[in-house]
Amino acid sequence: MMLFKRTLFMSMVITISCILLGYPVAWILANLPTRTANLLMSGAVTQVTLATNLTAALAIAGTRAPTPGDLNGDFRVNSMDITICLSNWGASTLGDTNGDGVTDSRDITVILSNWQ
Repeated sequence: MMLFKRTLFMSMVITISCILLGYPVAWILANLPTRTANLLMSGAVTQVTLATNLTAALAIAGTRAPTPGDLNGDFRVNSMDITICLSNWGASTLGDTNGDGVTDSRDITVILSNWQ
């Protein structure tokens, strides 16, 4: 009977802790713009600070997922990526965005379809 009481007590403590810690983070993510929330979810949240007026500060550590067609790694698909693709036309180097081994019109299509 004592084991059952300890198990019940521990499960209640863990449940309440998860609610108290998880709800503020879920509320913050639900109320952020989609782009910001996705960025926060892509990394590990290392610190959460809540003020009395429900403003929050999050410290995150993580990496952004690569954007298809982003050849220079600036997380934007723009004219710089078109320039890189055109300067490597016909080769199997940096301009190959679709992985078929050659830089051609299909790579330009990938860049233009992800243009920002």
